[in-house]
Amino acid sequence: MPRAAVLVLCVLLPACAGFPDVDAAESALADSPPPQLLPTEDLLARAAIPGRAEVAGESVAARAARLKARAAWLRAMPVR
Repeated sequence: MPRAAVLVLCVLLPACAGFPDVDAAESALADSPPPQLLPTEDLLARAAIPGRAEVAGESVAARAARLKARAAWLRAMPVR
């Protein structure tokens, strides 16, 4: 029984500690203005800039091809 009490004490004791970084962040956020909310149309217009989707699509397609090749290689490996 004493071991269990020591274990519980060791587990619960750190819960009493303060977190100065969290407290400092909360006080900094309290003094700052709230974030600006943007209309959805503006966000969608920014995302639809020509050139971005093509570059992102190529990198995703290349990554998908590499992952499919790796999966095929792993399937071909003998199971021990």
